[in-house]
Amino acid sequence: MILDPNRDSIGWGESEDVDSSDMLRRLLIAWTGYGDQSVPALLPKADDRILHVSARLAYCAKCWSDDARNGRAPYIRRHWAYWDSAICAQHETWLCGRRPGNSRGSELNGWAPIWQTDHHWANAAYLRHDPALTSLTLGFEADSMPQPTCTWQDLTTDFASLTREASVLKSGGKRGGL
Repeated sequence: MILDPNRDSIGWGESEDVDSSDMLRRLLIAWTGYGDQSVPALLPKADDRILHVSARLAYCAKCWSDDARNGRAPYIRRHWAYWDSAICAQHETWLCGRRPGNSRGSELNGWAPIWQTDHHWANAAYLRHDPALTSLTLGFEADSMPQPTCTWQDLTTDFASLTREASVLKSGGKRGGL
């Protein structure tokens, strides 16, 4: 799914997150024969800005529907791994959330059960559609939350401001941070 040969490889790694382990990344390189440059690098496991793999729960259903409509397997965007990521600026919507601690998930297939809940995502990811997984995998859908009372751009700006302020407080008042 990560290295779908039908995908345009230009720009891979810039917005894509393998959301897995370094061991899996090395195996993908070995199994496929694609070079190190063709497999997206991993984000850090966790730091002041990036969530640990097990805590990466947010996604944009509209991004994945666009992926499937364009003949690509759904993929994880890097910006969904940031602890302060709550919206998809491209689609001006809240991010959806999967259930944490899903016993069906792992570092190897953590997102596959989510993709299986939608016929188009499952087909694009070469998986079997299984709507029975919906209640086990989905935490909440974006449209279950009210729209902001301001513009999405204003909301994005406010989130950025809040994260900068949190970073300054955490660093003991020194400027910098995120």
